[in-house]
Amino acid sequence: MKKLLSVLLALTLLLGTVSAAAAAGTKKDGRDLEKPPVIFIEGINAVGLVRDMGTKDEETVFPFDTGAIVSAVRDNAAAVWDMLDGNYTEENKNAVLDAVFAFADGFTMDETGASKYNVSPDWVYPGQPSPHYQEPGDGKESLRDKLEGLKNRFLSLFGKEEPLTEEEAFKMMMERRSTYTFCYDWRQDMFKTAEELRAYIEYMKELTGFDTVSLIGFSEGAAVLNTYLTVYGFEDLESVIWYAGAHNGVELVGQIFTGRIHVDADALTAYVRENDGDGIAAEFISCFAGALGEIGVTGNLLGYTNAIIGALLSDGGIKTVLRRTVATMPAVWSLIGDKYYEEAKAYVFDQPGDEKTYGALIETIDRYHYGVQAHSADLQAEALAATGRIGVVVKYGLQVTPMIENDRVLSDGLIDVAGASGGATAAPLGGTLGANYTQAVADGHNHLSADGMIDASTALFPEYTWFLKNHGHAGTPDAIEDLFFKIAYAERQPTVHDDAAYPQFMVYEPIDGSCSPLTGDGTLPLPARILLRIKTYFKKLIERLGDLF
Repeated sequence: MKKLLSVLLALTLLLGTVSAAAAAGTKKDGRDLEKPPVIFIEGINAVGLVRDMGTKDEETVFPFDTGAIVSAVRDNAAAVWDMLDGNYTEENKNAVLDAVFAFADGFTMDETGASKYNVSPDWVYPGQPSPHYQEPGDGKESLRDKLEGLKNRFLSLFGKEEPLTEEEAFKMMMERRSTYTFCYDWRQDMFKTAEELRAYIEYMKELTGFDTVSLIGFSEGAAVLNTYLTVYGFEDLESVIWYAGAHNGVELVGQIFTGRIHVDADALTAYVRENDGDGIAAEFISCFAGALGEIGVTGNLLGYTNAIIGALLSDGGIKTVLRRTVATMPAVWSLIGDKYYEEAKAYVFDQPGDEKTYGALIETIDRYHYGVQAHSADLQAEALAATGRIGVVVKYGLQVTPMIENDRVLSDGLIDVAGASGGATAAPLGGTLGANYTQAVADGHNHLSADGMIDASTALFPEYTWFLKNHGHAGTPDAIEDLFFKIAYAERQPTVHDDAAYPQFMVYEPIDGSCSPLTGDGTLPLPARILLRIKTYFKKLIERLGDLF
């Protein structure tokens, strides 16, 4: 009898342990999760696109091979120079365009919006084996590999770090968090991607032992997120966050797809200065770019460039480039807001018979635009009602990619403030709303930025929308990652007034990667910048020495 009671007691304890483990999350992926996982839905170019993945012939088709681009420029230098010199001939134009189409061919899609080749994202579910082709071998690390690893560790002392592998980057981002990344073929139909996200969510629920997940939609991933909400609803969701999202379209893409293309010298100089990295070499590049602008070299070169662009616009060359590269990618059309959408379709598909030729593609992109994007505000409101925890995070203060007429739109370099925030009022880059500007919606709270650039009271959710100044579109500072988890795991809906460390407006300091509340225009005085740079340099040097030894 005692043995029977002992067995029953042991079973009871075992079942209790199993139940507790299930409630906290299983350890199938090696992590002891106490709260539901957060899935970060990536944007464009988070991972590469590979043709014939897993075969001996596999080839990365995007990002483009630098060597192929250099070869194309070298082989067509004469035609390019002739065009810059004013000799815009059909022969020169065709030579340049043919070169563009040749190296871009591998990642293009056909007239229906389907991939022309067997292309896959260079990504795999957590815990799954690599999808790449492996040469037969004994699996041991060679002496050459060991020496290469030692070399990279030595070079890291001088800031010349080798690019992280996907596995290393994943490990660094996930080691402290219950966060998982979802990647996909960023060209394809949004509804297909939403279906893949559904399968991934089910996989992650099984992997972690939780019945719900939180979703963060970044960049194009915000459009994927809204498509998922449209098709599958909110049943499996703990919280929803839109981060630098393209869910309402992007001014940059809308202007390109309607022929509003122009390169401004000042905008180009600013863009180079903001995207040249950090360190002494970067400072030199920034000063050099500024000097070229000051003496007029940049303006003169761009005068020729804009002349070529004008010629391509007038003879249909730009439309040809769009049709044979990105305009047949359904997901790219998700980046065009309602302001430009119908005009863009009429502009790109303007040839006799295009309505029939591209009929299937147009039906696909219309399904997303009118079935998802047009209901973006409703979807966000429904997410708030269903989960009780949402957040919108917007970045701003940087020069948009300098190739459109509206190059002063306030953005993070790619995504504009108005679209990402659902309607916040924004001054042009470098300007303010004015000294006498009054907050548009008087709701009892201040929603004006200290730099005078943004009135958040007109955003879709003024109380749940945070803004970060001076951080580029790509990447996530630690402080913003912390904010994500404050939103995802809060007991009630967080607001921009809850935590003084995370106010509505923050500013990013690129020297040390910190974020702080925005005061004034957010610019550190020169002496403070110098001291911070010295402090940060020695901190990194000590860390690298520690890693090496």
